[in-house]
Amino acid sequence: MSASTALVTAVTSALRADAALKALVQGVWAMAPAPGAKPPYAVIGPDIATDWSCKDRQGREHRLRATLWAAPYPAAAPAAAVDRIEAVMSGLSGSLGGGWRIVSIGFLRSFTAVPEDGGPSEHVIEFRARTERASQ
Repeated sequence: MSASTALVTAVTSALRADAALKALVQGVWAMAPAPGAKPPYAVIGPDIATDWSCKDRQGREHRLRATLWAAPYPAAAPAAAVDRIEAVMSGLSGSLGGGWRIVSIGFLRSFTAVPEDGGPSEHVIEFRARTERASQ
């Protein structure tokens, strides 16, 4: 399993398991929402990974995006969900499966886009994560 697949799978599972987030969103999906999904919901991905290897260890540096899609108003509900997503993702550590583990993960940046046509607002949170292949 690739480091990207392992990371996206672990993040998606952690967010789905979080009771506080479950109360705020309809679902959490990896890469694309389920057909007919209604906001608010979260999508994990894309993940852009670059080499972060050293002499004796294979590693990746990731730019992982979590996007919350929500009705534009009231703003308090999306803010609470965004805060919860950030808290859960920032707390991830340890084994990812597929022979990979998280070395570090942290908030990188965020932005919100509210369309003029009244459609769902897009709340994006990007993280930088570093992963390495477990001892071989």
